[in-house]
Amino acid sequence: MSLRVLVVDDALVNRLLLSQQLDHLGHQAQLAEDGAQALRLWLGGRFDGVITDCNMPRLDGYALARAIREHERRSGRPQCRVVGMSATVTPAVWAHGRAAGMDDCLLKPLSLKRLVQTLAQISPAVLDLEHVQRLVGYDEAALQALLDELRTSNFRDLQQLSRLQGNVEALGVLAHRIKGAARIARAKEVVYRCERLERRCSDKTLAPEHLKKDVEALRQAMLYLDRQLASHAGWSNHAE
Repeated sequence: MSLRVLVVDDALVNRLLLSQQLDHLGHQAQLAEDGAQALRLWLGGRFDGVITDCNMPRLDGYALARAIREHERRSGRPQCRVVGMSATVTPAVWAHGRAAGMDDCLLKPLSLKRLVQTLAQISPAVLDLEHVQRLVGYDEAALQALLDELRTSNFRDLQQLSRLQGNVEALGVLAHRIKGAARIARAKEVVYRCERLERRCSDKTLAPEHLKKDVEALRQAMLYLDRQLASHAGWSNHAE
């Protein structure tokens, strides 16, 4: 399963090395040169994990981790794995990272073997293929059938999402239905966006135009899920 990882380091050579390592392992890297830029990218995007330098100007890795955890607590967004990196990892540095909300703090540069071990602990935000495989007892034919049906359902719901933009009550019902299918795929980002849209739709004082950003965020998460499903299902990309 391809992961989308936010790589944060003020040194270009370190960003390039991690980006090349992730690409070699079949994953996608988004690069940021400091914590402030990384936080903007994280707030507006979908990432399975964050690997960040601990010590940077403007906003360091510790502050970035605290900001991410605070936003997750306030918004209900699924928890993202945050791994710190430092040229020196002492017990004090490790403890500081854990107190800030980091899941781990590692010595840089990361070897490929250590990076593989780190990535193995990240649960995909968009599609957890291992979870779906377990649901069907690792039966390949059943897996393909379920992935195809998930993608067909996702495509239909995307079309309906566009048609219902002006109907707040119907949008809430649709978001609830999409959430059920997304939980089968353990698509955490889609589930989060659905739950947020459901809550917003339950506010009777909101006009439809106030939901546009939430609807678009859900649409983007569903499009990304479609691309992930397409890479495993037996037919071509068409949702966009």
